[in-house]
This record gives sequence, structure tokens and C-alpha cells, in this order.
Amino acid sequence: MQILDDRPMLRAMVSRGVPRGEACLLPVLLPVAIFVIRKSLRVTAEKAARSLARVDEVFRDVDARLADGRRFLVGARFTAADLSFAALSSPVLLPEGCGASYPSLATVPAAMRAEVARLRETRAGQFALRLYRDERRRLATDS
Repeated sequence: MQILDDRPMLRAMVSRGVPRGEACLLPVLLPVAIFVIRKSLRVTAEKAARSLARVDEVFRDVDARLADGRRFLVGARFTAADLSFAALSSPVLLPEGCGASYPSLATVPAAMRAEVARLRETRAGQFALRLYRDERRRLATDS
């Protein structure tokens, strides 16, 4: 929700890596896209708060699973479960090097920065960030 309210940041995110012609259309198309997103997904502050509460619940579940010191969610090696959690947590962790067109932590609104920092400090957040840092590098060198 906070990024939808920050037009310059949103414009920078969605224009990264697109052809110049498409980027030139963004000032016209972006307001329409934001309107459609808000209406079709019924984006409200209350729903954003509920979504964040759901994220917190998932992170608590992952925290509990990792509490015994295991390195991965299932078994002794990196699996699809780990990949899925890391990928799905990336919008709320903004990990460096994930490859998505996310803004840097330093550039997001203060309230969002505080939430990202809070989630990064959890066991689940640390786990996902470790996967991006270590497993992504390892998989890239194994290829």
C-alpha cells in the first residue's frame, strides 16, 4: 500500500529494464494501473493491516520450525519449501540481490522501512536473507 502511494518510487520500480517507449508511457498508464489495482483488489489501510498480520503469522510459524536450529525448513538440504518461503517473503524483506525490481531499503517510506527491519530481525527473516545470500550464490556457481 505504501509503495502505491509513492508515485516516484513506483515509477522507478516498474520502469527498470523496460524499453524506452514503454517507460515514456508510464506517466499516463501508471495512474490508471494504480486505480485498477486499488479497485480490483480493494486495497485499503484495514486490508493492508490484515495482510501484515498474516505475514507476521507465517513468520511466527517459520520461526517456530527453525527454533530447533535446523538449517532448512524440511530435511537437511535446500528444497522447494525453502525456495518458496524465500521468494514469497522477498516483497516484505527487500533482500539485496534477489533480482526483483524492488526499491532499496534506504529509499522506502519510514513506516515501511521499520516493518522491513522488524521482519528482517526475526528468525524467519534471517533465514530467508541467508538463503538469498548463500544458497543463491551456491546455486549460481553450481550451474
